[in-house]
Amino acid sequence: MRIREPTGKYEYLSYCFDNHSADIRSLFLDTCRRVGVACRSSGMSVRIYRRDSVALMLEQVGLKS
Repeated sequence: MRIREPTGKYEYLSYCFDNHSADIRSLFLDTCRRVGVACRSSGMSVRIYRRDSVALMLEQVGLKS
């Protein structure tokens, strides 16, 4: 994701989890909250943007290859 600021551009990492099943999304949300990952749900997506939560995901999950 890219953010533009008056001083220029910068990029930051984020995670997105998409699933049609409300039960699966609920399990993912519950698990994230239990391990301290702040996330937001919107429609069929769960998004993780907060720097500390992204760092935890990088440590435990890694980058998508």
